[in-house]
Amino acid sequence: MTSSSESARESTDLDLQGWIDRLSEAARSGEVLDLAGRGSIDAFDVDSWGPARCVPAAALRYVLTGAAASGVDPRGMRVRGAYIYDELDLAHVAFPHPLHIISCVVRAPIDLRGAAIKDLGFEGSHIQELFLYEAVIAGNLYIGGGSQTGEVNAVGVRVSGQLLLNGVTLSNTGGCALVLDTAEITGGIFAGGGFDADGEVRAPEVRIGGPLDLRGVTLRNGGSRALNLNGAHIAGDLLAGEFAGKGFEADGEVSATRAHIGGRLDLDGAILRNTGANALDLTDAQIAGDVFAGKGFHAYGEVLAAGTRLGDARARVAQPPELRIRRGVRDRSQDVRRSADRRTGVPRRTAALRMRRSPRSFSPAPVEAVASSLAPGLHPPS
Repeated sequence: MTSSSESARESTDLDLQGWIDRLSEAARSGEVLDLAGRGSIDAFDVDSWGPARCVPAAALRYVLTGAAASGVDPRGMRVRGAYIYDELDLAHVAFPHPLHIISCVVRAPIDLRGAAIKDLGFEGSHIQELFLYEAVIAGNLYIGGGSQTGEVNAVGVRVSGQLLLNGVTLSNTGGCALVLDTAEITGGIFAGGGFDADGEVRAPEVRIGGPLDLRGVTLRNGGSRALNLNGAHIAGDLLAGEFAGKGFEADGEVSATRAHIGGRLDLDGAILRNTGANALDLTDAQIAGDVFAGKGFHAYGEVLAAGTRLGDARARVAQPPELRIRRGVRDRSQDVRRSADRRTGVPRRTAALRMRRSPRSFSPAPVEAVASSLAPGLHPPS
C-alpha cells in the first residue's frame, strides 16, 4: 500500500520543470516561497503535506547552479515549509547569494561539502544529516530556531560571520553530533538557549574570532567525551554558565586541553557529570580573562588543570574567604586539596588541580584563583 507521501513524491517527480520554474521565480524576486502558508510545519505531519509541498532536490540543485543562478535577488533563495525527500547534493556548488531552508523536512542527507555560499540557514528545519566539510560561508551559518538533525559534519568549514546554533537539537547517539575540527568561525559561535546534543560535540583546533556561547546548553555522551575543545583558539569569552536560569550541563567529559581563551571562562551554574573519570580537563590551557565557577557549579568527576596559565586577570572566589581550600606548595606546581569544613561537612576531596606558577604580574597565583573558584563544586568519588 502506498503512503500519501510516496504518492505525492510520484506526482511531484512528473512536474520537475514546474518546480524549477517556481524556484527560479522565487530566486529572482527574493520573496520567500512559502509552501506552508497557514498549514502545519510540524515534521510529524509531513505525510499529510501533499504534492504541493514536495520539492524534488534536483529542481533546487538546478536553480542553485550554472546559468539558472544568474539574476538572483540579493535576498537569495528562501523556501519555507517544503518536504525534500531525496538527497540534496550541493557539493562544490558556488552560490554567491543567501540560501535559507526554513521549517522544511529533509529526509535525506544534505551535501554541501566544498560549497561556497554567501549566507546559509536551516531555521526550524528537520534534517537527517548535514555535511559541510570545507564549505565556505561568506556570512552567517544558522542551524538554530528549533531545528532537529542527525550528525552535522563541518570539518574545516570557514564561516566569515557567526555560527548560530540556538535552539537546535542534534542526535547521533554513540557517535558525533557536531564535528567542527579545524573549523574557522570569524564572528563567534552562539548556542545559548536550547541547544541540545546527544553525541559528542567535537571542535579540536577550532579557531573562533569571537565568543563561544554555551550558556544553558545540554550535552549528553555519558561514559565518553561530551565536548572536545582541545587546542581550540577562542578570541573571546568561553561562556558555559546560565541562560534564563538554566545552567550548562554535560554528561561526559568536557576537555579543553591546550585551549587558548582570549576572554573569560564562565562556568557559573554549570553541572559536569563524568563520575569515575575526568569531568573537566583544562590541562595546559591558557585563559586571559577571569574564571567564574559559582552559582551552583558542580563537577562529578576529576577536574584537571596541570599547566594551566592565566593572564592579567583573576578567578572570582565563589565562596567566603573562610571556606577557601587548603593548599600545599611544591617547587614547580601546587597540589590543591579541600578538607571537610567543620560547619558545612563538605567531604575531603583531592581536586587534582595542578598548575604552573603564574607570571609575576598576576596576583593571586592562578592555582589559588582557579582552585578557589572550582573547589566548592567538586564532589568526592562515589
